[in-house]
Amino acid sequence: ESILYVSDTAAVVNEQQPHHILKYQMIDNKTPVNGTVFAVVSPGEPDGFCLAQQGNIFTSSKDSVQIYSPDGKRLGKIKIPELCANLTFGGRDNNQLFITAGKSLYTIEVKSKGARPA
Repeated sequence: ESILYVSDTAAVVNEQQPHHILKYQMIDNKTPVNGTVFAVVSPGEPDGFCLAQQGNIFTSSKDSVQIYSPDGKRLGKIKIPELCANLTFGGRDNNQLFITAGKSLYTIEVKSKGARPA
């Protein structure tokens, strides 16, 4: 738990405002430093996200779940027919992605497994 990710969804109010995920290094597990933009999420905002064991970030967006590598490069999208709001890993093997959207709950099995706290 040496990295803190923070979603900035100010673009919900004003499209000219940020719509990205910030990344901070943690000192002694309590002090965030060296904040940088990890990824700009478009279209939409990163309202909810979760971390996979290998360090990839799965985040909500307007048209999909977007997947980013640990260095912030977008690896791909999982299209969702509604506005994606939040998501989490779960299931028996922790490799099911549960996705909340406008009026629905979706689940998809993925090759990644959700990160577990140390």
